[in-house]
Amino acid sequence: GVCKVVSGWEREVRRCATDLLTHMRVAGPPVDPEQIARRQGLVVEEKPLLSGVYGALWKKGNRFGIIVSDACPTPGHRRFSLAHELGHYHVDGHVEAMFAGDTEQVESAGEFLHDGKSPLEREADWFASELLVPTSQLGSRIDERPASIATLQSLADEFQTSLTMMAIRYAELTGRATASILSRDGRVE
Repeated sequence: GVCKVVSGWEREVRRCATDLLTHMRVAGPPVDPEQIARRQGLVVEEKPLLSGVYGALWKKGNRFGIIVSDACPTPGHRRFSLAHELGHYHVDGHVEAMFAGDTEQVESAGEFLHDGKSPLEREADWFASELLVPTSQLGSRIDERPASIATLQSLADEFQTSLTMMAIRYAELTGRATASILSRDGRVE
């Protein structure tokens, strides 16, 4: 059989997301990362960012905020970008590492599947995926339904995520032999 090994730190990061959902008394799906951010006093703005950058966390004094790019291609992508920045805000050590010195804004470049991503970016992705598609909520749904693109699309609609994100979470959590392959412009990424 195929076994996904989850590092101890990944488990802790995912637990951080689960703890936030519990603390905020968020039931779902869907989970609204913008509402969570605003309830915690973070400013949420949508505006242009550099090409390929879809989110940023900023800090001015003791105030924090999240910028989401107005170029996010889908609502699911926008929600993931917000949840990713919440990960930077909540995961132990991120704020300290990101805002050393006079830094006031840190952009999150790259995408979920790119190799060579920094540990902070990978951890923020783990946080975001668990926040938007909690293991406890998806696990019971995936084995009840046939494995198909239609099932993935139905789950993506229910959790309000992108199809890509749901395919990745499905592959992570199902007991079935599964692979997620992302292609763009005729090339496998």
